[in-house]
Amino acid sequence: MPTDFSPPSLKALEYACALGKAFGATLHLLHVNDIAVEVPTLAPLFSPGREMQRKFLRRLEGIAAKASPPTRGLHSHVRTGKAFNEVCAAARELGADLIILATHGYRGITRAMLGSTTERIVQHAPCPVLVVREHERGFVAPPRLKGRDIGRQLRLNQILVPTDFSEHSQCALLYALAFAKHFGAKLTVLNAVYPQYFVSNAEYLPYDYGSLLDQTHLAAKKAMDKLTRATSFGGVPFKACIMEGHPVQTILDAAAENGADLIVTSTHGRTGLGHVLIGSIAEQVVRYAKCPVLVVPRSAGPNRNGGSKL
Repeated sequence: MPTDFSPPSLKALEYACALGKAFGATLHLLHVNDIAVEVPTLAPLFSPGREMQRKFLRRLEGIAAKASPPTRGLHSHVRTGKAFNEVCAAARELGADLIILATHGYRGITRAMLGSTTERIVQHAPCPVLVVREHERGFVAPPRLKGRDIGRQLRLNQILVPTDFSEHSQCALLYALAFAKHFGAKLTVLNAVYPQYFVSNAEYLPYDYGSLLDQTHLAAKKAMDKLTRATSFGGVPFKACIMEGHPVQTILDAAAENGADLIVTSTHGRTGLGHVLIGSIAEQVVRYAKCPVLVVPRSAGPNRNGGSKL
């Protein structure tokens, strides 16, 4: 779990400890001395690199001492470099099953100038990424009894899974099912039909728009029926939903309407020009969602038994 010692990253630590206990996992706490944002003129020139490393490590250990660590323990790490590179590299080296991190939710010119470390990690991570915010609808509740260590309570009741019926989105569905089975949650499987695509695509201009839209809804319904029949839900309560609208806004609206505690979505991992032109629905959902978002990259396929790695 990466941390920059900010309040949002401490919120992510609550999730990391709770999920680590629930799944019997080892938790690795990571701080990156990000050379991309370091200001040399303000840096303490008298502090050598090793001393800075020890300073950050002491801060991490101080946070760890106040946390409620998983039964398999909590380890602290400090690295130097570009934050998103180092987080992804550490995840690969440790064989991480999940990265849990916070987003600051920058907007406008601030985001344009600074970029988003969270979104870059989502783009390049070798494993699923759970993104949380400091102020949001969450599924980890604080302990009710003061002064007594009873840990954080997980209350995961509703999970939303967007799908475009691709192999990548089916992988996300497997992860959602793993969470739903473990916590007794309900699933909503959502497909968004976006008519604006046909309006802006000259290939479809000769066709009657109303008829084309009806055919698109029918095709989506058939694909959804095929998906739900082919998926072993293992007793998990679910409903299939087809909505019309821009995918990002439709996902956000469905999450609000269903009281989703978690959105589980896939990413196609586009980079370069394709990513700039097309963007990533997953990244936009991460940016605007009011609940935690679990992003499953295309590299995180099902394991040998056909389930998720969780």
